[in-house]
Amino acid sequence: MNEKKKKDLIKEFGLEGLPEESQAKVITAMTETLTNKITLRILEELSEEEREELEKVQESEDAEKTENFLKGKLPNYEGLVDEVVEDFKKETKEQIEYLKKGMEGK
Repeated sequence: MNEKKKKDLIKEFGLEGLPEESQAKVITAMTETLTNKITLRILEELSEEEREELEKVQESEDAEKTENFLKGKLPNYEGLVDEVVEDFKKETKEQIEYLKKGMEGK
């Protein structure tokens, strides 16, 4: 994830007050979670045969080749990724608000 996107997420989730090391840990955890959610959603959309093809493409460790494969198999690939990202942001914001309210009650 590039620096601008990281800064945008830090701002969007109100993490500016955390030390940089903590911000980095939170962003890393978010990125891993988001990657897993996107992967699961993609796998749900692909047939068994397409999943096997994807596995072979990923063995090349060429991210561009993998993305091109997915775009070819899933015409709505970018929309699917955007949807997962937006759902993740919404869920995360709700969790943050819940935690904030719980901390205020103490």
